[in-house]
Amino acid sequence: MYHGDAPVSDHRIRLRGGWQMLEPDEPKSPPRLVTLPIALEPRRAGRLVFVRRFGRPAHDPAQQKVALVLEHVPGLARIRLNGRDRPLLPIDRFVLENLELAERNVLVLEVEPATTRAPRDDWGHVALVVGTRSPAGDRHPLA
Repeated sequence: MYHGDAPVSDHRIRLRGGWQMLEPDEPKSPPRLVTLPIALEPRRAGRLVFVRRFGRPAHDPAQQKVALVLEHVPGLARIRLNGRDRPLLPIDRFVLENLELAERNVLVLEVEPATTRAPRDDWGHVALVVGTRSPAGDRHPLA
């Protein structure tokens, strides 16, 4: 979106609360509601699964784009958005662009804490970023 000739900065919508944490390798462990970021200690074995539902942010696709930004996510083993796996690289920050979001969406993050090198007290900074496009349609890089 532009205001005069200057682009308006990106709008970051943090997905902090409302996460459900599951321990699929511990069948007797009930799902827990958590807020990200979370303290994540390396564990010997087993995965953690974080599930978050969210709505599509209001935006003008001709003027704006929506990206999903995940930061501080060591040990992330899988990203699934609306039942579709997303590419995963062994890095600590992911930006998923060109998202086709539904009115209601489900994000699933599978984590292998044992692969993290050290305890982390701020694991999982997750946000939707609504960014601008230039008047020519070129993408403005998301920060």
